Amino acid sequence: MRSSRFSRSYWEDEISHVIKGRGLTLFDEYADLARIGRKHALPLETRKAVWDLYEAYARGLRERRGHDWEDIVLLARDAVGRCRSICSSPSTISREASGNQGRYSGSAQRAWMIARKCSRSAGSTTYR
Repeated sequence: MRSSRFSRSYWEDEISHVIKGRGLTLFDEYADLARIGRKHALPLETRKAVWDLYEAYARGLRERRGHDWEDIVLLARDAVGRCRSICSSPSTISREASGNQGRYSGSAQRAWMIARKCSRSAGSTTYR
């Protein structure tokens, strides 16, 4: 994957924005994906190498029991999906967010608030 055309940050963006940012979980999803806006088409063998890099990165995070920002957003999305009825009221989310100003901003704050509200309702401490 070394090439003068691609920098380390290009591959980091490929993982964070294309793979994790779109919530891909299978190589076949990535192999078939139209990567609009990425400027460079990637042949299948390069996508396989990128997927292997992604899996190694994800494995490293799991081994350290860590999460990157994209994981937090995906966890929040999944939490909302599991408890949509609990988290559906905008007033509930607004009340929650008002006590945590400055910790997060914009959509990041909303995602964190929703995940926190849902995890409390489900009896989990995963997102705290």
